[in-house]
Amino acid sequence: MRAADGHNDWNTPNYFDETVGSKGSILSPRQYRSLLDGANVLIDEVFEDYANIYKGRSAGATMIIADCLPRQFRHRYTEPFIKQFIVCAVAVSGRLKHWSGEEIAHSTGECLALYAIIEKATSSLILADKETGKTIEEDPYLDFKNFERLAFVDGDYTSLFDPSLENIEDDEMADFKGMSLRLKDWFIPIYEDPAHPYLSGAGLPDGEEDSEEDLD
Repeated sequence: MRAADGHNDWNTPNYFDETVGSKGSILSPRQYRSLLDGANVLIDEVFEDYANIYKGRSAGATMIIADCLPRQFRHRYTEPFIKQFIVCAVAVSGRLKHWSGEEIAHSTGECLALYAIIEKATSSLILADKETGKTIEEDPYLDFKNFERLAFVDGDYTSLFDPSLENIEDDEMADFKGMSLRLKDWFIPIYEDPAHPYLSGAGLPDGEEDSEEDLD
């Protein structure tokens, strides 16, 4: 079913009972619902950001860049980058809807998109807890660790958010370990998983990986 705003209607009777199935030991229906809602929010926000950038607004000032991606690269989140990140967000969201325990995120870009979805899901659950008077400590559904262990290809992307690991993307040891942390490699599958056709065969478009122009 489709909601009036065009999104999938996750409130369809029995949707989660029928869809979660074997996921029940990893995700509760409430967690699964929050992830799907978070995916819708992320996609809406990234499209809004793209529209703002297309109109000439600074990329560093947009909500998705500020909230969900490593800020040290904000001057390089250009229009071509946002287009590729949209593809990652849509691809990850589609796999999430039909998830049965396999890896969802196949590249650093997809890991960052899935991370953003989990962050939005957690925020929505915390807000709901506050409205009902429940404390965060009392809510076991805020823990997505078991899901994360299965859904992410690896945890290397988290290094990009660690202030103590500044410039790790340029570290030779990171390259030796096969950590795809350079911006130009974010949209290339980490292992043998196929890339979305829009992303196949390349990282950022020619010239984007070397751009140092600060858009703030």
